[in-house]
Order: sequence, then C-alpha cells, then structure tokens
Amino acid sequence: MPNLSPRQRKLRTTATALAWIGGLGLIIALVIHYRNRPAQYDPDEESEIITNNLLLHLPPEAPEPKFTDITEMAGLSDFKTFMGPRTSQLPEDMGGGAAFGDFDNDGDDDLFLVSAGGHLDLKQNQLAPCLLYRNN
Repeated sequence: MPNLSPRQRKLRTTATALAWIGGLGLIIALVIHYRNRPAQYDPDEESEIITNNLLLHLPPEAPEPKFTDITEMAGLSDFKTFMGPRTSQLPEDMGGGAAFGDFDNDGDDDLFLVSAGGHLDLKQNQLAPCLLYRNN
C-alpha cells in the first residue's frame, strides 16, 4: 500500500464512511419499502377498505344508495377490463374507457368499451380485448 498523505487518508476515510452510511441508508430504505408496500390485488377483488372509506362522514339521515346491476341483462357481462395479476403500475391503474356513437349508421348509439388490457408483461394475445357492442 503506497504512502498516503494525511489529506489523502482523510479523504479515503471520509469516502469509506460515506459509502457505509449510504449503504446502510439504502438497506434501511429497502426494509421500510418492503414492509409498507401495498398488497397485490386481482381484478374484480372487493376491497372492504375502499367500501368503508366511502361510508365515512355520511350523516345518519343520508339516503342509502340503491343500484341495480343490469350488465347481464344488457349483454355486457362478458366484458373484462383487465387480465392477469395487478401490479399497481400507472398504465394498469388508469383503467379503460367507454365511447358511445353510431358505429353502423343505423340511428342507434352503439357502445365501444376500452379495456385496460392487462399486466404490462403480458403478450398482446393475452390482454383483455376492447369490445364494440352494437345497439339493437
């Protein structure tokens, strides 16, 4: 090992200490990240947390919402907006969409449903397809 000047020894000691502190900080950050990361969820999975948060701070006299699921009656029950496991990446969380328009020029509005596709690593043929529903 070559003779180092006092200044070079101080620099080496400082650089070594900073490297150790940085490495320790990285390890701590990774541990915190992995302990606090959100749980993976699947499409169509019901979440009690989301439902309960919607009910917070409602006055007791507020009317209870009433919804009727008519997707099967309307012939829309086959549409899937997402395929495969979720990873909470932005393109997955943005979701799909819908567009109404008279696609076949028969005077009735048709419905085009845009799917979110699926996990970003899925092959093109494994993604949920977009669907056009013609109004009869």
